[in-house]
Amino acid sequence: MIQTVQGHLLGNRHLQLIALLIVAIATIAAAFSYPGSIPSLLINGLLAALLVRSVLNNRSSFFSFFLLAFLILGCWAKLVLHFILDTQFIEPIGLFDHSPQGWDSAMLALNTAFATLLVC
Repeated sequence: MIQTVQGHLLGNRHLQLIALLIVAIATIAAAFSYPGSIPSLLINGLLAALLVRSVLNNRSSFFSFFLLAFLILGCWAKLVLHFILDTQFIEPIGLFDHSPQGWDSAMLALNTAFATLLVC
């Protein structure tokens, strides 16, 4: 029984490490073509890593798991893949002009949302 629990915890630690490395590497790769302020993108990567860690550690609530998982996939993953693969967003985005200032404003809103979720 103790070996099973220790093996499970060790496996979870390895999964967390792999997930955090993926977030770090993808965020750094996206930074090469991000037009805005690089620190705001790196902060977003740090917050996304903390959200990933929270998802992998908190198994008590399906609501928080799915909420955070969808936000990570729908916000962070989509954002970094946009810059890594040089894709275009297909959603209607209003007056967003893809300028560095526009990206910084979007990152400020996203970082605020991620930080608020982490506090909650």
